[in-house]
Amino acid sequence: MERKELINTIYDLPVGIPEKGVLAGCTKLEKLGDGWDDAKYFETTRPYLTYGIGGTNDVILRRFETLPEGEEKEALTEVYDIYTAILVNLWHYIEKYNEMGTAAKTARDAEETDRVLTMCFDMRQIISGKPNHLRSAVATFFVMHVVRAALGGTETPDLDLHLTEFYEKDLKEGSVTDDEALAIFRELKARLAECGESLASLVSGKGKLSELMLKA
Repeated sequence: MERKELINTIYDLPVGIPEKGVLAGCTKLEKLGDGWDDAKYFETTRPYLTYGIGGTNDVILRRFETLPEGEEKEALTEVYDIYTAILVNLWHYIEKYNEMGTAAKTARDAEETDRVLTMCFDMRQIISGKPNHLRSAVATFFVMHVVRAALGGTETPDLDLHLTEFYEKDLKEGSVTDDEALAIFRELKARLAECGESLASLVSGKGKLSELMLKA
């Protein structure tokens, strides 16, 4: 697929909102590429969790200033274009949440209103900056994972290692309990199963958070 066609396809990916829970993202995408590896250009295997999606693009722009024309700059340009396309696509979720929120308020459905507000809050965080708590980090991972998988990206069993800082921060601040974290991972496990994938395959098996994720 030519880059322009690929970017336009990502712009227009369908909005995937679960019937229950708050973990949004498509679960079934047609193959878009083969062997895409955005991580090899960064010091982390998951730059979108380290810097955020937009933040990753900021890192790329700073690197452009020192990179000569060549294969690496061309590859990073593609990463930049794809990350930008993902961000544009995520605004479709905000539009949908606005519609859903209005409908829920009209129906005086407090539970659905809270669910929509939670999804909207997380999505705005994904779009505007780096995830700042465990749930938004998991939401960022899921959005990126599905698109990266469609592009033929590879996954390493280290998701727990990247989520540990968010988990420990939330625990310290009292914004999440182990039971609440477990519920987040159970939802992630269910959503990954819709993609035909396993949460256990993404976990290193080292440390407390790893144990919690495998328990899910």
